[in-house]
Amino acid sequence: MAYYPLNYGMYGSYYGYYNYYYPQAYSPGYYTSNKTYYIESNFYDLEQDQLLWSFQSDAYNPSSLDKWFDRYSYDLLNELKKEGLIAK
Repeated sequence: MAYYPLNYGMYGSYYGYYNYYYPQAYSPGYYTSNKTYYIESNFYDLEQDQLLWSFQSDAYNPSSLDKWFDRYSYDLLNELKKEGLIAK
């Protein structure tokens, strides 16, 4: 059986190849990660064991989770007031 050495072309060796491509593949911006957040609030009549109302929202890569949740809470309370499910 003949022995054929590995040929890495112009890079000369595995480490030459690795050192050439590693910075390109792992430089900032090469990979990105996205986050989507989902939230759901349900309003129940516990005496009759019945769902009265449901409110859902999602956020895709929000700049601030605190601001997004503040807005969600504000909208949720306004909708519940408008529907007459909570006191104004």
